[in-house]
Amino acid sequence: MSTQDVSESRPGRPERAVRHRFRRVAKPLLLVLLGLGSGLALAEFILRIAGPMPFAVDGDRIRLSVNAGSLGSNDTHSKLDRRIFIWENSLGFRGADPPRSFDRHLTIVAVGGSTTECLLLDEGDDWPARLRRRLAPAIGRLWVNNAGLDGHSTFGHQALIDAHIARLSPDIVLYLVGVNDIGRGEPNAFDEGSRPIARSDAPTPGPWVRLARHSRVASLALNAYRMVRAFRWSLGHGQVDLLSVEHVDKNADNGPTMDHDPYLRGYQQRLAALVASSREHGMQPVLVTQPLLYGAGVDPTTGADLATVRIRDLGGSTAWRLMERYNDVTRRLGRVADVPVIDLAAEMPKDSR
Repeated sequence: MSTQDVSESRPGRPERAVRHRFRRVAKPLLLVLLGLGSGLALAEFILRIAGPMPFAVDGDRIRLSVNAGSLGSNDTHSKLDRRIFIWENSLGFRGADPPRSFDRHLTIVAVGGSTTECLLLDEGDDWPARLRRRLAPAIGRLWVNNAGLDGHSTFGHQALIDAHIARLSPDIVLYLVGVNDIGRGEPNAFDEGSRPIARSDAPTPGPWVRLARHSRVASLALNAYRMVRAFRWSLGHGQVDLLSVEHVDKNADNGPTMDHDPYLRGYQQRLAALVASSREHGMQPVLVTQPLLYGAGVDPTTGADLATVRIRDLGGSTAWRLMERYNDVTRRLGRVADVPVIDLAAEMPKDSR
């Protein structure tokens, strides 16, 4: 072997310099990764021993808090109580625990979104609780529970029926539905991915959802992301002052530009599936149409024009006509499937009082 061959086979200075720089970078990087891994492991441990997190969806499973109370303060909504106490019973619903003689009671469960759960109303003031008090004098053995989940659409309602209510099998399930299904072809930020994985028609979950099944840290991060999405879509709660809210020009409000026919067909199919699931498990479904304050006419309490009040990008009259298209689906399914319908949308007055 020549001298030239030997010199070419030995590591040169550039190679030694590369290895030296790699060692200088690799050690701090390894320390960072070890620190990050230790921090995540500690966070996972703390979240597991601290108990359930305050989210109704854990990855792709509905997880209800049971025998848990929460006391909140209200500083922004002038028409509501300053202190709001909510109790979730042994089922994770609002209301009394199931009676021992369950089969000898008339049992009713209300299912819906925020207008059913009523998170901003003190315990006993939500409408299912008021319904129980109204019916109690005429029905001796009566049990009513509130299984509403804030933000849920019919996607989430089906998950709740499959995972929790079917095995309870109450006599009647009240479905106050529609508003959270407007323009929805897939689960929204609240009920996204919440269908039980045992269902054959459930979509294949994404990697974050699969990870959230096994990690509390990943579940917390996923729910935080969903909360941000909900906030960006203005799906939270807020007080509306009809005297100061923005109004639109009647002539400029030409109605929604998107085609809702596909969403209406999907809503009808999901609602029919809820009816079928209820009957399959021996429960009588009762559909309730969604009332809203805005629409045609003037609010008799404030004098505000409910037809022109701005609802996101629509005037009140147009937004109400859109809501009524979904309510019409509910009414029509009631007739076709022989399901009782409480037409609350038609019964409730357009009055902010």
